[in-house]
Amino acid sequence: MNKPFKVIIPFVILLMGTNLQAREISGVKLPEQIELIKQNLPLNGAGIRSKFIFDIYSGALYLPKKTHNIKQILAMAGPKRVLMHILI
Repeated sequence: MNKPFKVIIPFVILLMGTNLQAREISGVKLPEQIELIKQNLPLNGAGIRSKFIFDIYSGALYLPKKTHNIKQILAMAGPKRVLMHILI
């Protein structure tokens, strides 16, 4: 696993500290699941990054199974997806 991926996953997990399972975050519609390599990945969590009064981006994490344990996420085999929507 390359270094940028190891940095992005914990960062996105920190963003979802409130454990949001919403389908819409700051006007960005997030599907409850996506298909990647012929496998459905459920939405594990999502969050928004704000700086001062500005919403910078929203992020969503899709995994083969739902978990909030960072060690399990990094060790999890199979496809994973981080979606980021720039809002500014």
